[in-house]
Amino acid sequence: MLNGLRAAAARTNASAATTTAANAAKTAASTSPTTQSPAMPSDPRLVGLGRRPLSTVVAPTQMKDGKVTDPGHIQYQTTEEERAATPGLQESYGHSRRTDLPATERTRVKGTLPDGTPFNVPGLKGPAIDYGSDKTLPRNASTKIIDHGTLSPEQAAILRDAGQQPMMPHYETSGADEANCVHAHAEMARKLGMDPGAVHKHARPQDLGQQMEGLKLDDSAGDKK
Repeated sequence: MLNGLRAAAARTNASAATTTAANAAKTAASTSPTTQSPAMPSDPRLVGLGRRPLSTVVAPTQMKDGKVTDPGHIQYQTTEEERAATPGLQESYGHSRRTDLPATERTRVKGTLPDGTPFNVPGLKGPAIDYGSDKTLPRNASTKIIDHGTLSPEQAAILRDAGQQPMMPHYETSGADEANCVHAHAEMARKLGMDPGAVHKHARPQDLGQQMEGLKLDDSAGDKK
């Protein structure tokens, strides 16, 4: 009889201990801080502009004594947010020559820039890369970023699909054929509903950059501010 009472008491104490431990675990779980995913980093140069997935990025042409020392480049760049929303959208879109194949033509091109400045540049012509495989320009003090607003699903699809092949059949450095990065960039602007206006044959990336300022994806009239 005494042994039975002792066994019952042991079972009661064990049950109480189990209940206390379970309550303690629940309390700890409810008071522990909630783990949150780190915030997506934002481009510090676009802080305050809101969610702006598409931008023009310009690396200006460099010249010395009338000779082009660096042709520069111009391209579109998307954000991680937009790429997540539109599968297949690439980080950057630009028109460049394929460097894995030799240039088909090399010439010395002389002419004048939009402001009348004479220039002299080696003109290289060759097959173009797929529009969506352009090397991404850095966003730093040497480049200019122009915000165009948010892509609609239809505009994102236009850009995504265009990136799967060359924007133009070939690439030519100087613009003599209107087949360089500047003219391809302007053509895509028109496809997306933005109107940069007439583009000079030998416009530099920074020249078109000025024409792209104020153009918004949600305003085909390009209401410049």
